[in-house]
Amino acid sequence: PVGALLVIPEEDDFFRSLHLQLYVNEVLRQAESAASMIWNPREILDRALADCEPHYVAGAETLRLTDCESIAAGTLILTGTPAGVMFKVPTLWNPGAYLRPGDVVTSFATFLGFTRNRIAATNDGD
Repeated sequence: PVGALLVIPEEDDFFRSLHLQLYVNEVLRQAESAASMIWNPREILDRALADCEPHYVAGAETLRLTDCESIAAGTLILTGTPAGVMFKVPTLWNPGAYLRPGDVVTSFATFLGFTRNRIAATNDGD
């Protein structure tokens, strides 16, 4: 879920003022401050650079995601969400907790706006 704009704040702790909300089919599933994230955006970037050895494989090719010194302009960094929302014991046995084709997921962040995405079926029918 990404939008048309990329915001690069001047202050490292800008993310602390963001409130995040996630809706599935207009039902609120998560609402939390970005300040609750385990790693802040700077830590995520630092860890990505520290763990830069090529260990991603696509077919017979080994992929390097970064040159270990910088992350290329235009690279999309996904931070995840605060307060783990999926892997809880009740969720494991509740098939209604998982996304299905046709579901509409709306993500909202203070100052940044929202994105809305419809879940599509894969080519194999899943």
